[in-house]
Amino acid sequence: MQNLSDLVRNAARAAPGRAALIVGGDSAGDQRLTWAELDARVDAMAVGLGRRGLTPGDRVALLLGNTPEFVITYFGALRAGLVALPVHTGYTGAELRRVIADARPGLVVYDERGAEAVAAAQVPALAVGSPEYAE
Repeated sequence: MQNLSDLVRNAARAAPGRAALIVGGDSAGDQRLTWAELDARVDAMAVGLGRRGLTPGDRVALLLGNTPEFVITYFGALRAGLVALPVHTGYTGAELRRVIADARPGLVVYDERGAEAVAAAQVPALAVGSPEYAE
């Protein structure tokens, strides 16, 4: 095993159709990702981060809540050989600028909760849900 993303790959090989992530409160409205689906999305994220010019050892700040996108981006960063830096979603722009100045990530991946702080921090960023995020 090289890193934690290998756990996703191993689970996808062992039980591809088994649920890996279940999001929601009731069984009728749950969003489910199987291990195979999660592994494919992690692969796509790793490739997408590389296309943005990030190389192994670069840092990626994750300004994401407790969502499937956090899981996908976290493991995608690891699979690409990047350093994933989870960042508190409640940070203000000034607080985020301090984190950025200290950690020097090559990219901040954020969701709607972090949009204001990212805009104020003026950092290279990728928004969940944007066309670029899907690439």
